[in-house]
Amino acid sequence: MGLRQLILGFLSAFALAFVPSAANAGHDEPRQIDVPAGNLIASINSLARQTGVTIGGAQSGMSQIRTRRVRGRMTAETALRRLLNGTPYTYRRLSGHAFRIVERPRSASRRAPSRATQTQTPRRTAPEVRQTVGPPIIVTASKNDAELQTYPGAATVLDLADVSPARMSGGIEDIAASLPAFTTTHLGPGRNKIFIRGFADSSFNGPSQSTTAIYLDEYRLVYSAPNPDLRSTDLRAIELLEGPQGTLYGAGSIGGTLRIGQNGPDPSDLSAFASAELTSVEGGGTAGSFAGSFNLPIGDSSALRVVGYRQNLPGYIDDVGRDLENVNSSTVGGWRASFATTAFSDWDVQLDVLQQDLDTQDGQYSQPDIGIYVRSSAVAQPFSSDVSLAGLTISRSWDSVDLVSATNWTESDLEARFDFNSETSQGLPELFEEQRNVQLLNHETRINGTTGSLKWLAGISALQNADRRSQFIGTEADLDKFEVLKVGTREIAGFGEVNFEPLDRLDLTLGLRLVHTETVTELDLGEQGDIEPRRGQFRALPTFALGYRPRDGWYAYGRYQEGFRAGGSTIVVDDINDPDIENFDADEVTFYEIGIRGTFPALSITQFNFSLSYADWENIQSDLIDENGFPFTTNVGNGEIYSVNLSLTAEPWDGFEVETRAFLSRSDTIAIEQGAVGEEGEFPNIPELGITLTARQSLFEREQSNLRIGADYTFVGESVLAPQPNLELDQGNLSMVSAWLDYRLGHNRLTLTIRNLFDESNNRFSFGNPFTVLEQEQATPLQPRTFSIAVSREF
Repeated sequence: MGLRQLILGFLSAFALAFVPSAANAGHDEPRQIDVPAGNLIASINSLARQTGVTIGGAQSGMSQIRTRRVRGRMTAETALRRLLNGTPYTYRRLSGHAFRIVERPRSASRRAPSRATQTQTPRRTAPEVRQTVGPPIIVTASKNDAELQTYPGAATVLDLADVSPARMSGGIEDIAASLPAFTTTHLGPGRNKIFIRGFADSSFNGPSQSTTAIYLDEYRLVYSAPNPDLRSTDLRAIELLEGPQGTLYGAGSIGGTLRIGQNGPDPSDLSAFASAELTSVEGGGTAGSFAGSFNLPIGDSSALRVVGYRQNLPGYIDDVGRDLENVNSSTVGGWRASFATTAFSDWDVQLDVLQQDLDTQDGQYSQPDIGIYVRSSAVAQPFSSDVSLAGLTISRSWDSVDLVSATNWTESDLEARFDFNSETSQGLPELFEEQRNVQLLNHETRINGTTGSLKWLAGISALQNADRRSQFIGTEADLDKFEVLKVGTREIAGFGEVNFEPLDRLDLTLGLRLVHTETVTELDLGEQGDIEPRRGQFRALPTFALGYRPRDGWYAYGRYQEGFRAGGSTIVVDDINDPDIENFDADEVTFYEIGIRGTFPALSITQFNFSLSYADWENIQSDLIDENGFPFTTNVGNGEIYSVNLSLTAEPWDGFEVETRAFLSRSDTIAIEQGAVGEEGEFPNIPELGITLTARQSLFEREQSNLRIGADYTFVGESVLAPQPNLELDQGNLSMVSAWLDYRLGHNRLTLTIRNLFDESNNRFSFGNPFTVLEQEQATPLQPRTFSIAVSREF
């Protein structure tokens, strides 16, 4: 697409976005509502989430009032009236989308107070603190809809409607990067590894299971593949459940769980959305992106929601060896479709399908001895990632019991090329190519409910993951197969968890997961046939947590958790007639955490979280590279992780909000496998300090329009690339500031952003090519100052 056509298309979208709306769906329209039985606070939260209305005036005493289920097609006001029937409360309507709960007037015929009562001196009481109830903060990843305020562990729920626009134009990684406990490698879009809370095994991609479980709603996205980095179009929320999460999510969640929430189909809402964005990198390329979605009701009980997008990411790395500029541009195109129906009596059924294709033209690393944004390569080093998913979720609710059954199949096709740093006898440059196909089949059925103050959860799960890697070496015209390796994993588990209050203000959580895994490693030996070593392992993964509410609005907790990652095998072929099989011990994690969360109204602090944790990590499996650049896996030893998490949100004056988060981590490898890695030291790719800060100011807010400005600050401390000789390379120690302006007029929106405002170029990641990293300094500089203008419209 030429720049002229891109600008014309952008201007057309801009004009379309600000055409007056022909339809304005109001909150008075009836819609399908289903508020489960529970306490009044939880029921109000559920109603606010389903209808998008704001309900103010909630009081802490409401959590002791039980409500019946409210279900059917009705307006938000009708549902609220039914919830409050029989309670000491009623409501007042403030606007079309806002309500306030108030106490019901006392009967005028009540008995007059006695003389003694009239002459008593009134007791001085603290003023009643009221809070506004908007969309609820529910930790869906807890699998029991636990409220964030009283969840006994470190968790974050990011409502994407509140996330800074400067972080929303990219993928999931850009959004989650606002959480310092979340770190990644920086090899490029669609090929990065995710680490949470310092649980980093390696900076290099390999067959080992991820330390982070990544989910799209109820569907597991990846098992051993890198993060596909889905685009953020029409997503609802991101939840980060810091690990280990062995009881709920099993093997491969020792770092935690990242859960991506979609906007689901809505049978009561006919709507559409369209957006366009133009992005220009200073000293680099310029590109445009487009996205859209629509929600189509089908009858009264079904709906279809479809999302599509195409994003072009400008390049900014020059390759002087081939005399090319901006070689690292990328294109991401994809779509998602969801169909949901309640036509089957009391059963809810949802079918989801997605496809995302990502193509990067070349690597994003540079050689600092040549230039900050420059390198020299003999061949292009492209990467592609094609991800497909199909999933089915069936659910049903009874008065106090919910059942969810979800099954999904995910396939990741990955292809990467590297300059092999070698030439043929004819002087042609050689390259290394890896083709990787990862297929995951995952199922889980669980049932949870509430009996008085007891909340319980039980379920079963099963998965099968097949990771096949084919490696080739040669010229572009003649590639020879080098190795074919397939690693298969099967896992079956049963799990349960209970939460109850043995004493007033005290709650106890007990959980257990029983899991069996089987790993098969298959190596194609050509004419010698295949060799397939198998390993079976069984683990019991308990959870114990204690929570205490010292006063209203405050919650303190302590947590004990165990985690596990299945051990694998490798095949060493020094003699093709007598290959050696090496088995890896399973990772085992023992984890302790204490934390507290609450508010400081006198300081205008609306949210405060603090936690301390310690992890003992044994038998760390790590994907490394040898002296020739080829990958291998081994147990590198044992380690310890000490971490501190701090976050707070403050509103010092009306219209101004500031959020800050900090993560401090110290990791020590306390036992090292001799010969595999270097001296004892820190874990790879994990800085000792990470800080993020976001400030927002609302300049004006009216019924049909508002204008906000804001800025984001990120600091990432220093880390090392790998705990190997000659690869303990420094990286990080960088700061970045972004600024944005966001204007809404009715259903239209205009957003201006400047990322990397001060044009910093520090090194994020000291790796780009495994076959030259030992010979030449490599760096991944921050993307230069980038300007974006985006327009969108809701229909």
